[in-house]
Amino acid sequence: MKMGGELYLENLESYAVSVRLFESCLAGAMEALMTAGEIGIILGEAWKAFVAILPEVPYIGGGDNPLTEDLLGAAYEMGFYSLMEGRGWDLEEISRIDKAASREMVRRKIAALGLEAARGFVLDGEALERGSEVFRKMAFPDNWVYEAVVPGANERFDTGINYTKCPIVGLYRKFGKEKLLPFICSNDFPVFEEMGISLERSQTLAEGAPTCDFRFRKIG
Repeated sequence: MKMGGELYLENLESYAVSVRLFESCLAGAMEALMTAGEIGIILGEAWKAFVAILPEVPYIGGGDNPLTEDLLGAAYEMGFYSLMEGRGWDLEEISRIDKAASREMVRRKIAALGLEAARGFVLDGEALERGSEVFRKMAFPDNWVYEAVVPGANERFDTGINYTKCPIVGLYRKFGKEKLLPFICSNDFPVFEEMGISLERSQTLAEGAPTCDFRFRKIG
């Protein structure tokens, strides 16, 4: 049986469509900071770094799992951060570029899918419940594990998720890149904000907590 890395590499362009989209968003976020030639070199190196680590990225269901693109995107970001830091960029500066690119990527998805389609799953409690069951049935050992959370009578959120396992955290720890995780995790806030969703979170697995406690509320 072929392993995840082999499957990713054999179907690279299919699996990496969202990574290529993010790459173009990064280029736009960087254009005011350096020349087009420098951007091309950095993104070319980041792509090579991404392809090089694909054999180590866990397989969580491929196209059957909507979070596969999140995992692959995080694998790409790991290389991008490392390359930029190696060129003397501060992690906070890199994070600002990353957040701007993430926002632009969401804008493009909303333009293609429509706002309600882009954010519907997150705000649909029943869909979250079904999704958690689907993830359990997939039985991929490195997949996300979560439970949907229903708000109590006095709680001010619409839907919630408690993640108890995250393959992004596992991947970054495997490569000794734990220091990058707070920046990757912080991208969730501008991404959901762009979709008109307020996110509250008090703890993350990356910080050593037992859960990532996402609480979502539709803005307005």
